[in-house]
Amino acid sequence: MLFAAYYRQFRRFEAKCFLADAFHYLNGTAKTCLIDNTSVVLAAGSCANAQISSEMAGFARGYGVTFAAHRINHPERKGRVERPFHYLENNLLAGSTFSSLDDLNASASDWCNQMANDKVKRSIEMFPKSAYLMEKPFLLALPKVCPLVYESLFRVADTTGYVHVKRNRYSVPDRLEGKRLEVHHYFNELKVYFRSEFVATHQICEKRDQRIAAGGVSGAESSMGLQLRRLCFAVVIRFSTPTSTKRSRACLGVVFMRWNAYYTLCAPIPRTFFTEL
Repeated sequence: MLFAAYYRQFRRFEAKCFLADAFHYLNGTAKTCLIDNTSVVLAAGSCANAQISSEMAGFARGYGVTFAAHRINHPERKGRVERPFHYLENNLLAGSTFSSLDDLNASASDWCNQMANDKVKRSIEMFPKSAYLMEKPFLLALPKVCPLVYESLFRVADTTGYVHVKRNRYSVPDRLEGKRLEVHHYFNELKVYFRSEFVATHQICEKRDQRIAAGGVSGAESSMGLQLRRLCFAVVIRFSTPTSTKRSRACLGVVFMRWNAYYTLCAPIPRTFFTEL
């Protein structure tokens, strides 16, 4: 059986997402998962001396699976892994266009079900689906509670009520401005918690430099930040004249520096800052 999925990048987080989806696609797991000495799974070494990273080993234990790295320069095993890539590139992807990553993965799923796994293979002289039914009794059953796959991030909500995650800003309740929040970043979803209390959820936005409010994308962040920086700079120029007092020039200068640092470095500023000047 062939299962395929595409990602914008492939780190350990994406590897866990892929394996979890593959296990559910097969409705079971094998005792041993053979890997190609990839650094995504390994922490050090190779082959028999390979050391599995603690993150990936912990994920595998949740499914009752152990990783094993095959011997380097072993074409008898490596060929069976590399051949499907050629098959995908010259069959699924050739001459095709996709509107988004979700569209690509939906097409890949349909292609696996209707083409790759529903066609007689010369190497086994049968349909992959038929071979799967013969081998399914030997698979390990999925756990009743499967491990959740997400990245745990910590962010401070800014003064406009957003948290910054991978060049995008996602809205949170206004009462949490300046608070430290825990963000669970799933593959297609983002959930926000404050002291273990669930406070917000958003779909992951594929674009960059966007502000995502509760109702969807509200606009590009970069242009808004640029306009505010120009506004603050104009205020400083106008009021920092020789007739202004020394105290007013100093306060306005601090306001400009703080706002400029905020929109360039994403450092949160409490609202009380302006009332304390």
